[in-house]
Amino acid sequence: RSKTIALLATPATISRPYTAQLINDFANNCQVVRFGSSTLVTMAEASLCGTTPELAAIEQELAGLFTQSEGRSIDTVVLACTHFPLLVDALKQAAPHIHHWVDSGAAVARQVGVWLQKVPPSISSAGPVEFFSTQKYTQLHHVQVQKLLGRELLVDERELFEPIISGATHRATHGQN
Repeated sequence: RSKTIALLATPATISRPYTAQLINDFANNCQVVRFGSSTLVTMAEASLCGTTPELAAIEQELAGLFTQSEGRSIDTVVLACTHFPLLVDALKQAAPHIHHWVDSGAAVARQVGVWLQKVPPSISSAGPVEFFSTQKYTQLHHVQVQKLLGRELLVDERELFEPIISGATHRATHGQN
């Protein structure tokens, strides 16, 4: 209606040349306000772990988007992050003046289905999953990940990069390169 569209994504997505090309190809007659939010990604991940996002926190995050729009009337928001459909009900509550929310969830699910058909059966079988992370395992929600996958995760409690960090510290303190 207003020809002003908000693109709600991660900070990395809004700055990608691919995103600029999509805007040029499909919305070149509109004003597109790009807004990147890592905070909403964190909220969506927490919601998967059973934490309900606080409406006030979502309203505060969206305030940055609406401030950035410089008074233009946004009536459509494109959820350009795979996490954001998890928050769509809360987003609608936080911004009831938005007429249309474009949810990418179904398109992403179709694309995942295409990729899963290319995975060899031995990889996609129902056995345990080996899980690696650069984040400390005590900070991961591996029980929730197991629940989401419906599969056991093999979690190695050792920090993967500890030997590298310890070795670098040893060399630095003893003047070795």
